[in-house]
Amino acid sequence: DDDDDYMDKDESGEKKLHYGPLDASGNSLPVEMTCIWNDPRHRAMLDLSGPEVAILLSARRIQLRDALKNEEERGFSYAPLTYERIAREYETSFVAVGRSSGPDRYEPHVLRRAFSHLLECDVMRPEVDHTGKGPRQYFFAHEYSLLNDMTLVKMPLHVTLDLDREVGEALRRRLLDCSSALREWGMKMN
Repeated sequence: DDDDDYMDKDESGEKKLHYGPLDASGNSLPVEMTCIWNDPRHRAMLDLSGPEVAILLSARRIQLRDALKNEEERGFSYAPLTYERIAREYETSFVAVGRSSGPDRYEPHVLRRAFSHLLECDVMRPEVDHTGKGPRQYFFAHEYSLLNDMTLVKMPLHVTLDLDREVGEALRRRLLDCSSALREWGMKMN
């Protein structure tokens, strides 16, 4: 019967209602992961499409690599995270080396639309440094469609999720909607 799909058996063999949050396999999440369901940003992260996940994983790889270089070379000054760097990372280290298969090979216009959606969902936001070396200020207008494409592509970005801990943990637990090849690529730094 259809209700059995939502039922589990406990230790005594009794049927009990099986309710979310659930992972991609339909199993209940561990208690330590259920806290992410209380935060709308984290829920949005788990609902991301494949191209959006590809953008976040590219950003994660760039930031981890820049942090590692900064530790190795004191005073290393890395370029800010931009959509241009993200798209290049995806194109040169995932698609061009043959790691992508059919379903996770996204056209540039699909990635661009996914990027726009990440901005609208406030997973990423443009940041502006008016002083040259001062603290970043975030652009909250949500009228990104008014900015021309070249400005938006080159504008420094801030990711509101912790790419290493939050996205990395969701990646390790297979909570993100992406292919195995994209997941493995996202876990590596080079």
